[in-house]
Amino acid sequence: MTPADRLKKLVKAKNNELDEQAKAEFAIGAVFAAIVLGAFLFGGFLLGLIVAGGEGTAFDAFMFALPLTVVIAVVATLVAWQSVAPKRQLLPMDDPDEMMDILATGTPAGLYFVPKHDLPGGLGMIFGGPENILKGYGILQNKVSEDPELLERCTKLLKRCEDGYPLKRMKNPQAAVLLRQLSLVRVERRDDGPTLVFTDDGRMFHEGGKNR
Repeated sequence: MTPADRLKKLVKAKNNELDEQAKAEFAIGAVFAAIVLGAFLFGGFLLGLIVAGGEGTAFDAFMFALPLTVVIAVVATLVAWQSVAPKRQLLPMDDPDEMMDILATGTPAGLYFVPKHDLPGGLGMIFGGPENILKGYGILQNKVSEDPELLERCTKLLKRCEDGYPLKRMKNPQAAVLLRQLSLVRVERRDDGPTLVFTDDGRMFHEGGKNR
């Protein structure tokens, strides 16, 4: 298996892991949403019965509760959308300088998807369902790139990292960011500036390829 094939396999494994993480967020969000919206629907139903007194039917109470629950669901989704911002681009592929900053300061976990803000206290309880669902959507939107050309550049960059590769020499940091996403490289501060070096996993991956 060539280094490019091994890297492609690693990317697929990481994306499968992110798929599972997204599914977990969807499941948690669906359960939370069902519980909270069910509670509002039931509460609205009881309120509808009280408002109608002895003159209303159960159907009237339900029709009173349903629009109220729908409005709450819409508001919860809008609030969660503003908080999570699931469609924002985490990796600015068209801005090399910003990508270099991300590469130097970001952790692998932060290079996939994190919410823009966390909902505080009570809002987190009420709007937690939509928030989790949108987190899952955000994860799916920000998986590791499987672009063949980019993966080929990654294999070439890995060879250069054996003795360390200065960031100041890097013109296209997309490959470095992808390797950072996979925890294969990290940035080390050296006298001649920030340098891309192997992590333990990256060295094992590189040496495994050399031994084949």
